Amino acid sequence: MYNQIMASLEEAKVLLEEGWKAREALDFDTAREKLTKSRETFEKAGDFRLVTEALNHLAYTEKLAAGQSANLALKLAKESENIAEKNNIDPILTYRAIISTAETAGLFEVSLKYAEKILPLLQKPILKGDLYAHIASLELRTGKLEQAGETIGKSLLLIEEGWDSEREPHRSIWKLKTMITQALIAYNMGNKTEAMETFHNARQIALEQDLKPRLAQIEILIDSL
Repeated sequence: MYNQIMASLEEAKVLLEEGWKAREALDFDTAREKLTKSRETFEKAGDFRLVTEALNHLAYTEKLAAGQSANLALKLAKESENIAEKNNIDPILTYRAIISTAETAGLFEVSLKYAEKILPLLQKPILKGDLYAHIASLELRTGKLEQAGETIGKSLLLIEEGWDSEREPHRSIWKLKTMITQALIAYNMGNKTEAMETFHNARQIALEQDLKPRLAQIEILIDSL
């Protein structure tokens, strides 16, 4: 029995190495399969140090896969921009796609650049409020904390001003984005009580409107902070 366990462990160690090497070759499906199998064997054997190692490699796999997807998303949005320019198409929706995908890819300065380009093109207050929430989030991520606080204030005012001009679920989605950013700014300013109160208020709105993606995001932030 002991020899069988040791043999299984050795096989799992081979799978572990093959898994992270597959990840580095950008073969994410193979990496997930091999790393998951190695983790399961380590768990059965009770070797939790190796369980953590397998989980760490799985985490890196998902991080790298997400990065690849984010870069592809930005590439597609930029392709849309080129087509819009050549065909004289209103660029607002394309700029919004670039803002979002560049932020996901970690290119915050690129996202800010396009946010500044789109701002004069927006007419409805609630749309400007949503954009200001994005700008505030980007300012927060680039270390402009005081500026982010001022920007999120503009966002909140514009969201309320234009509230009746939009329908659900769009207006609640945009408001929750603003509240989440407001809470993160407060937290980073050291106002933890205010931050948690804002998170819980946002959570209640997400529950009432059944906005599952936003609810999941808020609950992760509450648990983390």
